[in-house]
Amino acid sequence: MTGIVQRTFAVGTPPNRLLRFGLGVLALVMVLIALRNLLLLYPWGADLEIPLRAARRWLDGGQPYLAQSFTAGPGYDLPYLYPPYLLPLVAPLLWLPRGLVTVAWFGACLGAAAFACRRLAIPARWWPFLLVWPPFAEGLLGGNVQILLFAAFTALFWKDPGGGLSHSPTGTAPFHPIPYVPTSADRPAAADGLLGAAIGALKVSQIHPWLFLVRRRRRAAALGAGAIVGLTLLTLPLTGVQLWSDWLAQVARASDPNWDLIGAALTRYLPRPLGLAITAGSMLAVFAVPTRRAGAWVGLLAVIGSPSLHVFGLLFLLPAMLTIRREIALVAALLVATYTLEGWWLAIAMVGAALLASERWAWVQEPVPGSIPGR
Repeated sequence: MTGIVQRTFAVGTPPNRLLRFGLGVLALVMVLIALRNLLLLYPWGADLEIPLRAARRWLDGGQPYLAQSFTAGPGYDLPYLYPPYLLPLVAPLLWLPRGLVTVAWFGACLGAAAFACRRLAIPARWWPFLLVWPPFAEGLLGGNVQILLFAAFTALFWKDPGGGLSHSPTGTAPFHPIPYVPTSADRPAAADGLLGAAIGALKVSQIHPWLFLVRRRRRAAALGAGAIVGLTLLTLPLTGVQLWSDWLAQVARASDPNWDLIGAALTRYLPRPLGLAITAGSMLAVFAVPTRRAGAWVGLLAVIGSPSLHVFGLLFLLPAMLTIRREIALVAALLVATYTLEGWWLAIAMVGAALLASERWAWVQEPVPGSIPGR
């Protein structure tokens, strides 16, 4: 019996390939069920329409941050949560044909998703399977900016695979992205700074990549923060100070665990002080993550620390899933596709435990194909 178990979990053996195939089929079935439900029920383009409507209210002299929007159900009347400096950037789009704006934005989101997949060394033939997985699928259907932020995240922590993917030891192995640790030698500090700061500037709860720059490359972090401060000051004559106060009040309302659509926030399960402490702890933990696999760790911490976690936020879990054994990753992908909050946190716990264990035991890591006998 022990020999059968060992062969089943020995990567590259026929029993292991059969196990992975079976888990992959189960995950795909659950993903397709979730996709069907999304196509039938999800409000298409909602995450594009919400900022456009907020910009229209602002141009008309109204309030973009409506408190009553927290009583709305899923759809186009959900709260607008982005910082005020985005309003002057979105407003010009209102003078363009809405169809053109919609097509261009969805094209940008799809291009960003493809960019992220390539950056993570995922072969193109596998992209359709990734793009129907709920974190990508819902983000694409809604036109959520999270897709673009995830692309910026992959650009910050991994290199372009170059000419292609290869199973040879000298090539870039499929599903094994080339890590990039921000240093002064490889890329302009401004590029790293803008990538890291842009993520936190639009999703304040995902400041973790910028914090890693504070630890690893302070000049880049300062340049990125300076760019956001400059944008704020540049748009301040248009937005005014009061709008920033309104935004802070809106963010406070969005973090209320009693809001039905807060997502898989830890404060739904834990006392609020403890949930906020975990969020703060995830930010501090960025300063202690192993530099060798910083991207996977920072992405995991951004997910754990999110005070309002939605399914597209789980995109940041993907790099860690590529690092650990494929069997664990497939089970986690299946759990995410269940669209249950319990399933999401079980997936996060599995991936986090496996990533932590892989720091000590190499067998928990997914081996590079060229290092597996017979492959």
